[in-house]
Amino acid sequence: MTNGRLTALGSLLYRKGAPLVVLLAACGHAFAQESWLGVYFGEAKIGYSHVKISSVTRGGRRLYKVYSVTVTRMALLGQPVEQRMVMTQWLDRRWAPRLVDFSMDSGGHRTELRAIFTQKYVKCRFSSGGTTTQKLIPIPKGANLILDPSMMLARAVKPGKKLRFHYLNTVSVAIEPGVAEVLRREAVTVGGVTYNALVVKTTMPMGTIIHWQDDRGELLRAEAMMGITMVKETREQALSLPDTKYAPPADIAAAIAVKSDTPIEEPRKVRMLKLRMASPEEIPLVADGRQSFAPVQSQNGLKAVELTISARDLDAQKALKLQAIPRREFKDYLAPGPYIQSRDPRIVRLAREVVGSEDNALLAAVRLRDWVYSNMKVQSNIGVLRSAVDVLNHRAGVCRDYAILYAALARAVGIPTRLAAGLLYVNGAFYYHAWAESYVGWWVDVDPTLPTAFVDATHVKLVRGDVSSIVSASRVMGNLKAEVLEYK
Repeated sequence: MTNGRLTALGSLLYRKGAPLVVLLAACGHAFAQESWLGVYFGEAKIGYSHVKISSVTRGGRRLYKVYSVTVTRMALLGQPVEQRMVMTQWLDRRWAPRLVDFSMDSGGHRTELRAIFTQKYVKCRFSSGGTTTQKLIPIPKGANLILDPSMMLARAVKPGKKLRFHYLNTVSVAIEPGVAEVLRREAVTVGGVTYNALVVKTTMPMGTIIHWQDDRGELLRAEAMMGITMVKETREQALSLPDTKYAPPADIAAAIAVKSDTPIEEPRKVRMLKLRMASPEEIPLVADGRQSFAPVQSQNGLKAVELTISARDLDAQKALKLQAIPRREFKDYLAPGPYIQSRDPRIVRLAREVVGSEDNALLAAVRLRDWVYSNMKVQSNIGVLRSAVDVLNHRAGVCRDYAILYAALARAVGIPTRLAAGLLYVNGAFYYHAWAESYVGWWVDVDPTLPTAFVDATHVKLVRGDVSSIVSASRVMGNLKAEVLEYK
């Protein structure tokens, strides 16, 4: 594998950082008219967030308007990445969302979302790569759909008070659940001022955030996954960022890679791997035909598992014909989505051209995989979650972009396909990585970033499903430990 291909590995992280920073930016501003926050990765300053709240009249109704902009600059696998996220939200007098406009820009690419909230649905219009997709999201029955739980917990005095809520994840375009709990009150000093702060723990699919807020609900400090923190600052302090003329020293992909004290020789040829993993968080893992795991006794308060991964050669003789795939059974993994635009004419035309007359589902999947690998180039400085059409138009990106384009092409010819996310061993560590799975009579792993169709046993699968599913892998990013027990 060339060095260029290696740069795609582990790059899944920065895209997962996007929804995290968006949620942190919105966190705890219910009563503050204007706030500035510094964003840090470890000790390194990587960005800022600005939030402004005003009372407006829209359509004859009095609403709150919450405008926020978050800018981050980091290094990703040696390349500087700048990302800008802007969100404008209109909320009713109970702070429930009515309309949200969101955009994310990086490396000359942009995704946009407009979400209109009704009693039963969120009507979404998603734009990426010059195309627009409509999505209607049902609101779960009885859901407490809010902007931010901190405003509901402001002035709470008793530890243990909990709030269950739902929120719109504007990056994965999905409604997700969360739980906020008041832990305690404690003194915290920010900017030379000491506050008797309320400490709140918020748990969401992407992970856990601990934040300190004052009695108005304003965010003073937040600590989240991957070592990212946000701190209340003055405008001048917040806007002080590293010079863009050089790559900032904090490389987020390398910093959160899972180190192992036992090197794995020739990882792309590994057919069996036994691994012990530990984390303070519950470790999400997938059990399937190639991966099994079991919990083991934890140490130092960590949750631990041992897993065995077996990789096998592909056997096309056992695969179904394309026309024999039960489409109704796998309709969820054949349907188009905001990112996986499998019915776009450009995607359909290319997929049929690449597959040609091949009717063996596995061989067709391999043809599509090979095309993505051969026609894409690695570019790790685009910090935007992109659609398949956007990726096809520019044919550059990282592992997640490879997987999304492949998934759209495979679905376009009737091969049920879903995304997978986890770890891949490369350059002496397990980096966060994304690939795909396709149903060809059984589910087979497909990695378009690799030079061959063989998916080695150092692929550790944490989650699988759609875009929102792979985002949830972020809850253990930066706190996993791994010990190689055996491989061959």
